Amino acid sequence: MIFGIGIDIVDIERMRLAVKRTPAIVNKILTPYEFGEISQQKEVSTLYLEDKFISSLAARFAAKEATIKSIGQSLFVVGLHTIEIVSGESGAPSIRFPEIGKFIPSSKLDTNNAISFMCSLTHSRNSAAAVVIAQSA
Repeated sequence: MIFGIGIDIVDIERMRLAVKRTPAIVNKILTPYEFGEISQQKEVSTLYLEDKFISSLAARFAAKEATIKSIGQSLFVVGLHTIEIVSGESGAPSIRFPEIGKFIPSSKLDTNNAISFMCSLTHSRNSAAAVVIAQSA
């Protein structure tokens, strides 16, 4: 049964400007695992300028926002580091909660039922977007 749907879109140029102004924002958005997955062990000083990195960062931020919306919560309640957007062997994104103890479900949710998520990410030159569907058993 579908529990909720979330969608978010991020302007890539705004993300680029945010990273240039405040490089520490990357660590606020990405968990260490996510950073390792998209940085490919490149030098940080040049990595933050790369289009592919900024697009990936924007898409993951959109996916985290969409996940939070799909469960009817606030970013301030759930937190960005509670959610990880990871790539499977095929490259398809999936959502996991590495610190599930910090996750506070919506009051609508029957906590006896697990929630699974389906996620789709996309980006163009200007925007990154994500759609997340939360399903309960």
